[in-house]
Amino acid sequence: MKLLLIIGYIAVIIAMFFATIKDFGCYAHTPKQVYEINNCNMFGSFLLWLLGLVTNPLYYIAVFVWWVLHVGRKD
Repeated sequence: MKLLLIIGYIAVIIAMFFATIKDFGCYAHTPKQVYEINNCNMFGSFLLWLLGLVTNPLYYIAVFVWWVLHVGRKD
């Protein structure tokens, strides 16, 4: 039963990643960006960001890799 839940969670994560990676620039990537977009306090923004991290970790890994590859780069 536990293995079935883990496999289902991984399948949902992969499906969500492929559904959201198309709109890479449209989502808020940090709690501060969530705070600026929504009308809630910083703690609520952090909880929303944390919920996104738990439900779609592959997306945030891709965001981190993108950030590492572009840090210090002048546009």
